[in-house]
Amino acid sequence: MSAFVRVQLAVVLLSLLPMLERAALAQSAALIGKVTSDREGLMEGVLVSAKRGDSTMTITVVTDARGEYSFPTSRLV
Repeated sequence: MSAFVRVQLAVVLLSLLPMLERAALAQSAALIGKVTSDREGLMEGVLVSAKRGDSTMTITVVTDARGEYSFPTSRLV
């Protein structure tokens, strides 16, 4: 396998990494999402809150650099 083909393969695998990370996260998270704005695009540092219907406790998480957030299953289920 030539060096060029290896570099191309590495680029393809690296481009799939975010999708694989999201798939793994979806399996361990009760709720996931992304916060965006038409004017600002992806929004980092936004507080997102949720609570179970039968609970008075609210759980708050913060969006990451990609505007993504997730609530751990252990906190909402």
